[in-house]
Amino acid sequence: SPGIEGGEAAACSIIVTPDLVYYDTTRPSHLENLLNSDAFDLSKDQLARTESCIASIVRNRLSKFNHAPRINLRPRFPADGTRRILLVDQRKGGASIHWSLGGHATFERMLEAALAMPACQILVKLHPEVIAGHARSHFRPLLPSPLPGNFVVIDYDVNPHDLFDVVDEVFVCTSQLGFEAVMAGKEVHCFAAPYYAGWGFTLDRLAIPRRSRPRTPAEVFHLYHIVHSRYFIPGKGAAEIEDLIQHLVTVRETPVPA
Repeated sequence: SPGIEGGEAAACSIIVTPDLVYYDTTRPSHLENLLNSDAFDLSKDQLARTESCIASIVRNRLSKFNHAPRINLRPRFPADGTRRILLVDQRKGGASIHWSLGGHATFERMLEAALAMPACQILVKLHPEVIAGHARSHFRPLLPSPLPGNFVVIDYDVNPHDLFDVVDEVFVCTSQLGFEAVMAGKEVHCFAAPYYAGWGFTLDRLAIPRRSRPRTPAEVFHLYHIVHSRYFIPGKGAAEIEDLIQHLVTVRETPVPA
């Protein structure tokens, strides 16, 4: 979406699946079974398209929500050898947390893991809807007071890719930001079981034995973000993912009339 839920910007995509909602990890789904089988394999053209889409998303610094400004964080977090971990908050009540085998205790475990790393700098990114005052945070009530000196709370809107520029690892419960970080080349630790965990390219703190076949980020992206996603542009109707990528870039770069 160009904006966030609760704002004026409409979402521009939906995932269509034949049985379970895409983030339901409580039982096997059609999409999960496909990834586990030999029946799903990308052709050369499919792989080229998928890799092009991923590269375009990363190059244009697109995210699930695209309202946040670009901020150069390197002066604040210089490349001085400090290992930095990004903890990703989610809004309370989000369905993907429960159905992806997470809960409030998952965020407690994430925080405990971070507190056990005093030599690292920990960046806690609040959810955009929390920053906007539309939702409650999982992390905010858990943060110790006073905040440890190696902790920094990102309580302002910033393009996620600007955060990826200054961190080494990303800790998530089930957030889509985790897959965006994977696409950006970051090491991602999953503390619950989002749709992209368990395929061999994330470090999983929760075992998902059913997901037994290693897959690449491109294979997961193609299935979830191309084959089973439907995209549309306001005022124009149905669109391909490439069209929406260009639309989001255009909307973001078009000045707002005074």
